[in-house]
Amino acid sequence: MSREDRSWMSLHRCSEAYNNGVIDFLDKAFAKGAQGNEICCPCKKCFFRFWYQRDAKRWIVPESARKWVLQTVGADWRTFKCRLKKKHYKPYKNNKMRWKNRPTEVSAEHFKWLLKKWDDPKDKDRAKVNALNRAKVTNVHTCGPKSFALIRERLVCSLISNFLSLEAILVELKRDLGYLLLRNLYGLFL
Repeated sequence: MSREDRSWMSLHRCSEAYNNGVIDFLDKAFAKGAQGNEICCPCKKCFFRFWYQRDAKRWIVPESARKWVLQTVGADWRTFKCRLKKKHYKPYKNNKMRWKNRPTEVSAEHFKWLLKKWDDPKDKDRAKVNALNRAKVTNVHTCGPKSFALIRERLVCSLISNFLSLEAILVELKRDLGYLLLRNLYGLFL
């Protein structure tokens, strides 16, 4: 399979051209490299370790999920750009040094585009305004990767364990000092 046949990979995942490229790629891959009804996964993550049966639907996003997929991919892309800027843009003084220390997981074309975007005065002004606005926030409504339900559950468990340990101490005190003495001295109604 020649390199020029893979231009569809850089297209939007929800586009018709991308979907056609996936189907065409699978047709060629199964024609050339199938063993039985399976081929090696072609992605960089798997590094040809896993075998899969043909399932074009695995790579095509259904219409009902496109909005969610686009929102999720967009949020992940923004997070990824933020981390790239922090690690590969801010520590270096000029684009020559930034290019020299370019991350390998980002294509040269994309990194050039990012450098141009981050050097744009409008983008720099927007970044300053956003940083000032973030600094004003005092009550962040998120808690990082932990959900509020998990935090609540841990809090309830710690309160219960603290209550049980307090109860054990009181039971021990009852035994040692006597219930009436404790009740009269401290005003506890047990």
